[in-house]
Amino acid sequence: MKALVAFEAAARLHSFTKAANELHLTHGAVSRQVALLEQHFCRPLFARMARGVTPTEAGRRLYQTVQAMLGDLEVLSRELRDDVPGGEVSISITPSFGSHWLLPRLARFNALHPQVTVQLDASLALARLERSPFDFSVRYGSGNWAGMQAELLFRDTLTPVCRPDLLPQVAALCDGRLELPLLHDSNDMHWRAWLEAAGRADLLGPHRGTVFNDYNLVLDAALNGIGVAMGRSGLVMDLLASGRLVAPLADLVPSPSAFYLVKPRRALSKPAQLLWEWLKDAAADARYGPADLAGATPAVEPVS
Repeated sequence: MKALVAFEAAARLHSFTKAANELHLTHGAVSRQVALLEQHFCRPLFARMARGVTPTEAGRRLYQTVQAMLGDLEVLSRELRDDVPGGEVSISITPSFGSHWLLPRLARFNALHPQVTVQLDASLALARLERSPFDFSVRYGSGNWAGMQAELLFRDTLTPVCRPDLLPQVAALCDGRLELPLLHDSNDMHWRAWLEAAGRADLLGPHRGTVFNDYNLVLDAALNGIGVAMGRSGLVMDLLASGRLVAPLADLVPSPSAFYLVKPRRALSKPAQLLWEWLKDAAADARYGPADLAGATPAVEPVS
């Protein structure tokens, strides 16, 4: 089965590398699984090209059968799980959402639904849910993912955050001086949105900050006094409430992205539907709007 799953992904994506990324394997692992199938069938299943691979005639025939088989197995698996009370729910989440939003609340779900086991997979990549073990995902973006159904979970409000002892240096943003690095992840859209709204877009340029591939690292860097991070309200409210970080500036800007529940266009299992609805209720009860963020810490003079 492991070899067939690796083969299906490689044939669909025309790439061992892309298949490895989707399945969280190495390129070599996918190549070895395909080699096992080729030995079993005594013929090549892929033609190796300069960029990627393409299935041979035998590979195309096998792909059609395997794709249908995996789809039938997934449908049967969900039907069987629906027939029993409780069960398992497997979801894919972004690491920062898991650390700063979901985990502080998950004990409440476990107490309400002890018969449901939640399995979490933290990843920055959007899982292919129609061919993955996940029931659904929580993702951050525009809400438009091809072939998926997305439902808004909550929106973020943006404002800079830093360690309390760095307040005097953060205040330099007000008059255009930059005494601390701007901390952001590989997508600088949050800082860009806030600085453009504040009329300070010139502060986000080459060598004007430190870049991390994950928002968790951004917050860790802020907590270690390395610089000033762009606070996303849904993920920093607990840090602000504890006083470990402060939001010193008065300017609050809506985030260009939001958190969404994302699933294939099919019915969820009963345990997955329980978790889906509970997440929506928990988001509705949470405090991360502009009024809450503005009141988290005293603000210095506004930027504009």
